[in-house]
Amino acid sequence: MRREEAIEMLKKDKEQRGNCFISDALDMAIKALEKESALDKIRAEIEMYEADCKLQGGTDECEECNSNVFGSIYRIIDKYKAESEDKE
Repeated sequence: MRREEAIEMLKKDKEQRGNCFISDALDMAIKALEKESALDKIRAEIEMYEADCKLQGGTDECEECNSNVFGSIYRIIDKYKAESEDKE
């Protein structure tokens, strides 16, 4: 099941249940899936920019710089994903 399908399924389940104690849990699950999805989309877009940089070629210094910069960006994204998972 894709993330988007899970989000839709949870939203439908919440609508059917109305206001009950499970409603809050469903809200939390939906928000977590949507947030993770946003971070994954950001990472995918950055990976496209990284691929563009690699296709341009360049000096060894340029390639090393790209590796350092994109590596730092991915570590930041991974850090926030881990933090959001820890809060759940």
